[in-house]
Amino acid sequence: MGYYLNRYWRALRQHGWWLSLSILPVVLYLVAAALHHDTFIVTQDYLYHGEVPVAATDHPVRTQPLTMLVDAPDQLFMDGFALNQLLRRLHLETAWADITEAELPRMVNASMHLERPSEDRISLYYRGMDGELGHRFVDYFNQRLLTRVADGVSRARSAGNLDPDWRFEKAGPVSLEAFGTPWNPQRLLPATLILLAGLLLIAVAIAVHEFADSSFRSARQVARYLETQVLGEIPDLKVLTRNLHLDG
Repeated sequence: MGYYLNRYWRALRQHGWWLSLSILPVVLYLVAAALHHDTFIVTQDYLYHGEVPVAATDHPVRTQPLTMLVDAPDQLFMDGFALNQLLRRLHLETAWADITEAELPRMVNASMHLERPSEDRISLYYRGMDGELGHRFVDYFNQRLLTRVADGVSRARSAGNLDPDWRFEKAGPVSLEAFGTPWNPQRLLPATLILLAGLLLIAVAIAVHEFADSSFRSARQVARYLETQVLGEIPDLKVLTRNLHLDG
């Protein structure tokens, strides 16, 4: 057993550069993954003017400015009633039937955004890895926002404090942008497995190459094969020259 292990170890040292080839499949995988669309941005833009009132969810008649909601978007995205309704809608579709009540708030909080890119524009958008789910999120929270603005306008008009110059409307349809990212932490495990598989295959290839070679490697092998003693052998000139160079 020791003989075969020593022989394989010598083969590894001789053909060790083969192991560097295992990096090639990993590089190809990462390049292909970077070119693949794995990040989606689903956006609904709005145009607004003046002080747009938004109905508060914790009071039957109170309103708040739309800009305040933009500054604190959790009031839109993390509302308990809204999340429960969204979860019911998602459970009606097979693709998202396994989303739990505990998972949904984390998913919404990580992917949904409400920002004001300019003085007269607001963007409600999803950024994540599931474009279809992003459409569901944006469609739902778009309806929630429009409903709260309509209720806020009704409340402000009843209270007599509605800004006569207010305006709020969608700025076109929902847009979708898809692109690949240079690196994603979720690629670490597949890349590691591909590297390990490549190393294993090359190690096996070295073993097959070595033990398929039937040539003699030492005088002991010759003696064992011929079942006789070997009186002498011609030294390897490469090894001899190398040793002389080291000694001199």
